[in-house]
Parts: sequence; structure tokens; C-alpha cells
Amino acid sequence: MPAEYLPLHEQLTYTDGHCETFSVALLERYGPALRAVELIVTDPRYAERLDYPADSSIAVHVFCLDSAGMAIDAEGRRTVKELMKGFGIGAGYRHEIADKLPAAEQSDGEWDALTHARALLDSHGWPDQMEQIPMADGRLGRNFRRARQEQEAAMARRTAKHALDEDPLQP
Repeated sequence: MPAEYLPLHEQLTYTDGHCETFSVALLERYGPALRAVELIVTDPRYAERLDYPADSSIAVHVFCLDSAGMAIDAEGRRTVKELMKGFGIGAGYRHEIADKLPAAEQSDGEWDALTHARALLDSHGWPDQMEQIPMADGRLGRNFRRARQEQEAAMARRTAKHALDEDPLQP
């Protein structure tokens, strides 16, 4: 079975808020063949777009690098240049890519992001060989609004399920 892309709302979840946790899942699966890194932007043009002070150091994304320098995150494999473009970081923007020791977010009682990330890698057939991870195709950026709507619906389902699981009046 060839590896599949993660659903758009899961790509969004793990590139916008839970990227560090997804890196932990990748490191668990692929071990020392990967290293986790953090993209930090220090360019005033990027800060201005986000309404940050011009001298801000903005931690944009945590992802993994393979030995060939390919970036791997919930969207798949791509060059670092393509990853940066996906995050709106223009050519020539000041930035650094720093080694990162990622930590998984703790479960909030409703949802365990790390357990979920592991299950996604398994259910979508992400292979033991990193070179066979699907190449990122830019679908998330092209369908961002739809992905956000799907993400909100998935979060509402998780919250409702958690409420039912804890309701002592439910059979």
C-alpha cells in the first residue's frame, strides 16, 4: 500500500499548533535518521505582516530534516525552500534553522495529539523508509479555508465525544 497524504485538516492541525508533537512522532518512527529543527524568522517584513514588533524573533514551525536536507512534516517531504514558501517566508528573509529537542504537548484530557499523530502515520501508511513519504503537494495552502473548516468540525466532534464519554447519565 503506498503512503497517503494526511487529510487536510490533520495537515493543518500538525503544522499550525501541534507541529512539535508531530516531530516527536516522526522521530519515534524514524529515529536518528532525522533531526528535529525549528524555523525562526527574524526579518522585520515577516514581523510586520503578523503585526509583531520589527525586532521580533518568531518561532514559525518545528519540523524534521533527513540526511539529504529534505524537510518532513505533516504535509509530507519537501525542500526547506518550499516549506518556507508555504509559511509565507519570502526569498531573502532573515531566518535561522536551529536544532530543536521537541516535546509532545500533554493530553488535555479530551485529545492526545501524540497518540493521534502516531495513529495517523500508521493509518495513512507512512513507510519505514523516509524516502517513500509522499512529497508535499501544496494542497493545504491552496485549500486552507476548507482545511480550517474541517479542522473546526473535527475538534467539535472530539469535544462532543469527550462530553459523552464523561456523562454518567449516558448508557
